[in-house]
Amino acid sequence: MPRHGFSGKPNDTKIFILHLLAGLPGPCTRDELQELVMIDDNADYFVFSDALADLIARGLAIEDEDGGLLASDLAREHAKITGSELPAALRRHAAAALTPIRRRILRDASVGATLEPSEHGLTAKLSWSDQGAPFIEIRMAAGSEEQGRILTENWRKNAEAIYEALLEQLLDTNENTDRA
Repeated sequence: MPRHGFSGKPNDTKIFILHLLAGLPGPCTRDELQELVMIDDNADYFVFSDALADLIARGLAIEDEDGGLLASDLAREHAKITGSELPAALRRHAAAALTPIRRRILRDASVGATLEPSEHGLTAKLSWSDQGAPFIEIRMAAGSEEQGRILTENWRKNAEAIYEALLEQLLDTNENTDRA
């Protein structure tokens, strides 16, 4: 496999991690970051783990409450300065590999699903928006915490399909449609 001119040494790996995290619009998972760093055998697991632990300890990489990883503001500035130290072929290859993760992060940020107590029990608040403009917002009663968990999980996974199915039903003008 081509290594795109990357040495895989600890300092290069730290620069690469910062470059990757700075290129994302939100937190990625540890597994996603590991896969990106180890792309084409550019680094091994132990170098990756040590480099990431050092970046977290120094406050350059931040681990959020859900275990997501993101670059600190200082790391973003550092990545701008040191990014040119990475081989151009590696930067291009990494940019292509970042695309599906960027899409997932942006999609996850656009889908909201919370379960909140209400005066009548629990309410699932479900939403889907694009850059803050809502496509749909739904508040519905959840009969139990388990039902609420299922509602919110399924909404997170299938918001677009649920929205389209609901829209299809709401826009259906066929009066002879069987209703179950």
